[in-house]
Amino acid sequence: MPLPLIPAAFLLAGLMGYGAKKAYDGIDSMKDAKDLGEEAEARHRDAVQRLDGAREVLQQQLDALSAQRDGILTTTFRRLFDFLEQLRQNAK
Repeated sequence: MPLPLIPAAFLLAGLMGYGAKKAYDGIDSMKDAKDLGEEAEARHRDAVQRLDGAREVLQQQLDALSAQRDGILTTTFRRLFDFLEQLRQNAK
C-alpha cells in the first residue's frame, strides 16, 4: 500500500518546489519594481529641480525685459511729449 504514495510524495515535493520558485521569482520581481520606481522618482525630482531652475532664470530675464521696456516707453513718451509741447509752443 505505501508504494503508490511514493509517486504522490514526489509529485507533492515537485509542486512545493515549483511554488517556492514562483514565490522567489515574485519577491525578486517586486524588488526590481521597487528599485525601478525609486529610480524613476529620483529622475522625476531631478527633472522638476531643473525645470524650477529654468523657470527662475526665465522669470529673471522677463523681469529685466519688462524693466527695459518700461524704461524705453518712459523715455520715448517723454521725448514725444516734449517734442509735441515744443511744436505746440512754436505753433502759437
